[in-house]
Amino acid sequence: MLRHLELEDMDAAARVHRTAFDQALPSLAGLHTPKEDQSFFRERVFKACEVWGAFDGPAMIGMIAFREDWIDQLYVQPKA
Repeated sequence: MLRHLELEDMDAAARVHRTAFDQALPSLAGLHTPKEDQSFFRERVFKACEVWGAFDGPAMIGMIAFREDWIDQLYVQPKA
């Protein structure tokens, strides 16, 4: 299922980002703390972008954040 994400979904979006990012770029794993990721998604991504999530049941398995003509963030859980 796809749905528009709300502010309360940003922590889950940050977790999807961190899991996918660390898998794709292991040399940069741990560059930011989970709290830094959460703050970035709440304060920057959510305020500047339209954010949608992909779900498998209750679990978020992917997210996209975009503005007109630009994708800012696109992450999918590696196992998805």
